[in-house]
Amino acid sequence: EAKEMFAEFGSRAKDAISPAWNKAADFMLGGAFKIGGSSGGELQSPAVGGGSNNQLLDLIAKGEVGTTGREGYNTMFKGSRVTARSMFGKDLSQLTIGEVKQLQKASIKEQADRKIPASRRSSAAGRYQFIYTGFDDYIKSAGLSDKDLFSPENQDAMAMAMLRKGKYGLDAVKAGKATTQQFQNNVLAARWASIKNTSGRGQYDGDGINMASHGSTAEIQRAIQQGAAQAQGMVQQSATPRKLYNSKG
Repeated sequence: EAKEMFAEFGSRAKDAISPAWNKAADFMLGGAFKIGGSSGGELQSPAVGGGSNNQLLDLIAKGEVGTTGREGYNTMFKGSRVTARSMFGKDLSQLTIGEVKQLQKASIKEQADRKIPASRRSSAAGRYQFIYTGFDDYIKSAGLSDKDLFSPENQDAMAMAMLRKGKYGLDAVKAGKATTQQFQNNVLAARWASIKNTSGRGQYDGDGINMASHGSTAEIQRAIQQGAAQAQGMVQQSATPRKLYNSKG
């Protein structure tokens, strides 16, 4: 009986840990995600609940939603009266990505119905305030689809995928093909309105809804350097990307 119990435990541990690591390693920078912790071998995101080991993700979250805690994953644009609870009866991070898109469209319509000027409407959703326009780019970059959950882990994955890609992305910084200043201006400040560029201003300041007020250049540069250092330990992305975490349905 003891032998059978041990065999069953070993099988469950293998099923829990190996697939999770293989999925995460395809897209994450080394150190951004880890195996183990109190949940018994499940894939953990240090960003969940705050205290992330990834300063870049926390930097963005603090600027976009005002917190590095778990509540950030359930944050919608505060100017909208449509919520995940009112529309689907559950938290934002429990929806599929496809459902989030439906929520975003409903949010924009609700704001338009109240005669909110177009320049002041937003569909921003989640810890990194993904907006409907361009959302598919984040989704595809992380190897996800509309059927996947808008979970904390997948929100982190989408943000990290966008940080890494492109001429000035974190991978280019790691390879010595781009500077941290170029990354700050062309990736961080270009994608997230709360983050200042190297001139100390936000790229979208004055658009009627945004004003960068987060992060000194020194703070941002430290976070970038930490992210680039983490990239040194990343696992080579496979030729055929696999989806992060189970899809719903």
